[in-house]
Amino acid sequence: MSWFGGNTDDDLNDPDIAKETIASLIQDRGQLEDRAKELEAMIAEKKKEVEEVEKAGDVAQEKANRATLLAKQIMDAVHVKEREIQALARRLSVMVGVYGLQPEVEKLAGKLTRARESVFPAPLVISGPTGVGKATLITRLFEEYEDLFGFPTSYTSRPIAEGEVQGRDFIFASRVDMESAMREGRFLEISEVDGDLYGTTVESVVRLMDEGKICVLRIDLEGVEQLKSSPISPVCIWVSPPSVGELRKRLMQRGIAEGDELEERIDMAEGEMQKAEGPAQSLFDHFVVNGELEKAYASLKNILLRYPSLEKEIRRRQNQAPQTPQQ
Repeated sequence: MSWFGGNTDDDLNDPDIAKETIASLIQDRGQLEDRAKELEAMIAEKKKEVEEVEKAGDVAQEKANRATLLAKQIMDAVHVKEREIQALARRLSVMVGVYGLQPEVEKLAGKLTRARESVFPAPLVISGPTGVGKATLITRLFEEYEDLFGFPTSYTSRPIAEGEVQGRDFIFASRVDMESAMREGRFLEISEVDGDLYGTTVESVVRLMDEGKICVLRIDLEGVEQLKSSPISPVCIWVSPPSVGELRKRLMQRGIAEGDELEERIDMAEGEMQKAEGPAQSLFDHFVVNGELEKAYASLKNILLRYPSLEKEIRRRQNQAPQTPQQ
C-alpha cells in the first residue's frame, strides 16, 4: 500500500483513480498551506508576546533590583537605629537601676501632669442669655487678675461700626473669607447672628494658652456645643438670671431692647435657659445664678480655683494682705 490514501501502484495506472488522487493531493496541499499560514501567524504573535514579556521582564527585573537595593538600605538603617535604641535602653536601665532614678522619673511625670494646666490652661467659656451679666462678671475678673486672663479676638463678617477698631474689637472679614476658613477647619466655633458670622479661630485660642493665660470665651449655646466637641477641653459655665422677670427688667433698664424686639429677646432667652438647664445641661461644668453681682462673682471665683495659676495668685495675695493684730 502507498501512503497516498491506501492506493497501490496498480491503482495509479487507472486514469480515473490517478486523477482523483491528484485532485485529493492538491486539496490536501491547499489545506496544508492554509494551516501553515495560520501557524506562521500564531508563531509571529507568540514571538511578539515573548518579546513583550522579555521586555517587561527586563523592566520588572530593574524595578526588583532597585527595590531590593532600597530594602537593603532601609534594613541597614533600621538595624543601626535598633542598635542605637538598644544601647540607649541599656544605658537608661543602668541609670535607673544603679542610680535609683525610678522614683525621680515617676515624681517628674507627676509634676508634669499637674503642671499641664498651669502651662496650658483650659479655655474658660462663659455663656448665658443676653442681659444676664456675663460681660460684667468677665470685666470684674479682668480688672482683678488682668495678667491671668486673655480675650481672643473674634472674627465677624458684619461691617465695622463707628468707634470700633480693626483687630481690637473684632477682626472684620468678608463672609466669603470666613466661610473659606471654616471649611479649612480654622474656627473652633462659628455661628450666625442676624445674618452675620461670628467665630473664634483655633490660632487665637492656642496663642493665649501658649502664653499661659486663661483664654476667656463669651459665646452662645451653639458655640458651646462646637467647643465641647473640640480637643481643647474648655471649662464651661452657664450664667442664668434669678427669673425671667428680672432678666426683662435688666434688658429694659439697659435699653438693650424694647417693644417687639424685647419680647423676641425674652422668648429667645427662655428657650436658651430651658435648653441649657435641660437637654444641653451636660455641656456645662458649672452653673451660676447672677441675682446679686457680688455673690455671683464670688461663686465664679470659687469655681475658677481649679486653675492653678489663679489659685496661686489668690493665695499669694492673701499671704501679702496685712494681718489684723490680735488683741
